[in-house]
Amino acid sequence: MSFLEYIKTKFRVVVVDTEFQSDVSNTYCTKALCAVYKDLSTGQTLKIWDYGQRNMAQHHFDFEKTMFVCHYANAEVGYFLNMLMGRPPYVFDCWTELAKLYKSRWPALSLLAAARAYEFPHPTSTEEKEYFRDMCIKQNTWTENEREKILNYCEKDVLMSEHVFYGLLKDLEKTCGNDYETLLEQALERGQSMACVASVLKNGMPVDVK
Repeated sequence: MSFLEYIKTKFRVVVVDTEFQSDVSNTYCTKALCAVYKDLSTGQTLKIWDYGQRNMAQHHFDFEKTMFVCHYANAEVGYFLNMLMGRPPYVFDCWTELAKLYKSRWPALSLLAAARAYEFPHPTSTEEKEYFRDMCIKQNTWTENEREKILNYCEKDVLMSEHVFYGLLKDLEKTCGNDYETLLEQALERGQSMACVASVLKNGMPVDVK
């Protein structure tokens, strides 16, 4: 049994990526635009444009049975919180796991850097990413054609994250051994720590001033 096969005995595995606008400090999600999910059990991809729709608090997957895979979970969890979906309890953050293995060895841990390192075919270019980020951040209305382009761009990030996830699981197994229970528990703890940071960034931290 591989690490991936072990994970699938515990959870429905769904890769997710989101696009949104942030506050002026780029700390938390203020305007949710869209989300793309890929269910690794069925291969089905779900592309949802949320902005301007009545989609608040809609759960597309059972949080108690799903492990969400993403790259830098602050973003995706922040999106979920903005959509009043709550904080998912099971998050596998590829960024934290890459940091565990390669923080002192790789020059960057971004999704693009990881996709290139794991030889994803035709990764998104830096210029393309900047183009779509500007489209998401600087505009307040989007044509139907622009919405479709943004969703397709988001879907490509999901495919890159999926590819990185597979390569990362093999590297974790190769480097850390096959104690899958411990590996998964540690990864989920790190993922949840990122999710908790997203909650703090959105809600703030109470301070006793007395």
